[in-house]
Order: sequence, then structure tokens, then C-alpha cells
Amino acid sequence: MGLLGLLLVQKGTYWFRVTYPHDIVTSVLGASGGATIGFLLGCIVEKTTDERTRRFKLLYWLLVMAIFGSFLGFGKGVPAGTTLIVLASTLGIGLAIGLLQYILQRPKPAPR
Repeated sequence: MGLLGLLLVQKGTYWFRVTYPHDIVTSVLGASGGATIGFLLGCIVEKTTDERTRRFKLLYWLLVMAIFGSFLGFGKGVPAGTTLIVLASTLGIGLAIGLLQYILQRPKPAPR
């Protein structure tokens, strides 16, 4: 996932000698955002043992889609209105998926 994030942010890099610091920062942010998405998806697919983890999975879906939406929506020359539409759309999708998982996934009792 970190490599996927790195590839997604490369649309905003140019790799000219003048822009090296900006391009390196962009690449580091993309790789760390992708790694964060991978970690959160790993938390989402874990078995649910109590109500607290079930609720946190909804938050994890929102965070995953917020990071993904920021990868898609931000860029050079992208209007602010388009960025907000993309972020709102991905957050809506994350909320819908998280609520569906919350409703359908029952917590499994922990072994004693």
C-alpha cells in the first residue's frame, strides 16, 4: 500500500533540479499515507471481539477514505471546489462501507 501511495502522488512531482525538495517531501508523504492506509485496512479485517472495535472500524474506514480522497483530490492546478467534491465523495463512500460493516458484522465472543 505504501508503494501504491507513492505512485499516486507522483502525478504532482516533476523531478527537475529546482523542485527536488518539494518532490521528495511529496513522495515521503505519499509513501507514509499509503502505509497508513495499509495499516488501517489491516485493522479493519481483524476479527471483531467487542463493541469498541466494531465502532473503531467505522472510524478506520473514514480515515482510509480521507487519505485516499486527498491523494485523488489534491494536485497542481486542481480547483478547490473539485478537491472538496472528491473529498466529500470518498468520505461518503467510507461512511457507507463502514456503516454496512458495522451493521453486518456481529462481534464474536472472546474465548475464555
